[in-house]
Amino acid sequence: MSLSDFYINMPMYNSIRRISTSLTRPQDDSVYAAGDVVTDSSTAGTILTITNPVTDQSGSAVIMNAFLVDSSAQALAGDFEVWLFNTSPTAINDNAAFAPTDAEMKTVEAVITFNSTAGTIYAGSGNRIYRTGTIEYPISTAATDDDLYAIMVTRNAYVGVSGEQFTLVLNVKRDIR
Repeated sequence: MSLSDFYINMPMYNSIRRISTSLTRPQDDSVYAAGDVVTDSSTAGTILTITNPVTDQSGSAVIMNAFLVDSSAQALAGDFEVWLFNTSPTAINDNAAFAPTDAEMKTVEAVITFNSTAGTIYAGSGNRIYRTGTIEYPISTAATDDDLYAIMVTRNAYVGVSGEQFTLVLNVKRDIR
């Protein structure tokens, strides 16, 4: 391959996009154990959809950094992971153990950690923002889809607030060949 072929076939990442998705916890004050899922229902949980992080199906991008905005500022900050899949995994109810299948694990594109040791936490009087540093996770979507799917998991004993809202924000550099 010549040098010109290399540059012609190299993806260009100069389309930066900010993407967000949100969930509102159930109307309860559940205590989560490490490894429990945080979602919108204790009887029919849903998967978060991250719409069009890439330019087309089977597209690629790079997650540059991420924020998790929490409408509550509990005394004990949460330690969370957000698992990103390129196909929609099975929905898991709120406060149930996170137990993806082997097949689902093969579709994981990234796991983003939000806690006081992996990034930075900013707290207001009644809310909080968790921020990663620069992470630069390459991602791609499935051949038949241009979305990613997310499941949020606790990694500490977290006390939820009734109706608490979480918003995941991703800053993505898209492949715009």
